[in-house]
Amino acid sequence: TRKQFLYFGFSALIFVGVVIRFGALRYGLPLDVFGDEFVHVATAFSFLNDMTLRATEAFSYVPSFMALILAPFFGIFGGIGILTGVFSGIDGFKEFAILNSTEFISAARFVSALFGTAFLWILFLFTRKVIGEWPALVATLIAAFDFWLVHESQIGHLWMPSVALVMLSSYALIRMSETGR
Repeated sequence: TRKQFLYFGFSALIFVGVVIRFGALRYGLPLDVFGDEFVHVATAFSFLNDMTLRATEAFSYVPSFMALILAPFFGIFGGIGILTGVFSGIDGFKEFAILNSTEFISAARFVSALFGTAFLWILFLFTRKVIGEWPALVATLIAAFDFWLVHESQIGHLWMPSVALVMLSSYALIRMSETGR
């Protein structure tokens, strides 16, 4: 039926979106340059080191949304490593982070790819609610292969988390207006 075809098409687009977005997690690593991805990772570590959510380092952007997302995950990773004896205390984790700093860029790229994939899902839901099912499928098709959306989903920048959260809040506003809750 048409509905089954629609949901098969949507599932296929999500699958392709995942493959495209997560396929570049380790592309170009180890990175020997001081780029935007590295700034977000270093700022996340400075949040942990200084025990603050203020970007106090000279190289940090204010605000660093990606660093705010990454810091708890880096803290949990380091905490588990310290508790299990993989790292010899906080200094051992810091040493590991310094020696493997470019490897943490993969974590930023993972977060960005996750939000990029979530964006496709939210875009489908939002467009289906506003316009209809077939336009939602077409919009998701375009977004799944759009160069800029794919590019921003593959690198550890703040743009895909920001866009996905804006789209999610728009969808939430529509749902709240429908249900009154």
